[in-house]
Amino acid sequence: MFAPDLLDPCVDVLAALAGDGQALEFAIGTGRVALPLGRFRAGPGVARIRPLPLTVMDELLARAWRLAGPLQGWLAWLLHPTFTVGVTGVVRADDGRLLLLRHRLWPEEQQWGFPGGLAKRGEQFTETVVREVREETGLTVRVGPLIAVRVGDRYRAEVYYEAALVGDLSGLVVQEREILEARLFALDALPAAMPPLHREYAGRGRPA
Repeated sequence: MFAPDLLDPCVDVLAALAGDGQALEFAIGTGRVALPLGRFRAGPGVARIRPLPLTVMDELLARAWRLAGPLQGWLAWLLHPTFTVGVTGVVRADDGRLLLLRHRLWPEEQQWGFPGGLAKRGEQFTETVVREVREETGLTVRVGPLIAVRVGDRYRAEVYYEAALVGDLSGLVVQEREILEARLFALDALPAAMPPLHREYAGRGRPA
């Protein structure tokens, strides 16, 4: 719920854009706003809208958008597709070996992979890497360069970072609900049951 001091000016401005005559009416919060988006022409059981010229419509929308001010971010979120963001850390030890986890929830033929998970609202992606490694293994990492940003599927974006293991595996405590085991692997001895994309990023990354 937005504070009245944010909503009220937007409602007032949008209402002021409405001219005389018929208009399309809609609600924002508890207020109602009328915009002259088109004149209605009666049909058999149907109300049809005759649009205003495109340049007039564009100007109305542009003015409304500018005057929305603090609500622009919320409106953009409302009007555009939203995605979850999965963040993965390609974690390397000092000797170059890679930290891989055997994920309980992944397909058996591809259970070995890097630590990672979904970013929380308002969280920096580098913070997600640190948090996920700590939650899944109890270990600490230092996040390095961005490796890649890609589309995972229609509902998910994926972000990959290089990361360096701080210390060794002496503090390893796996999150048994999701992780079966964790080990360090040399680049030339990676397990077969590993997603191809993780194998690719293991080979092309650079130290954090």
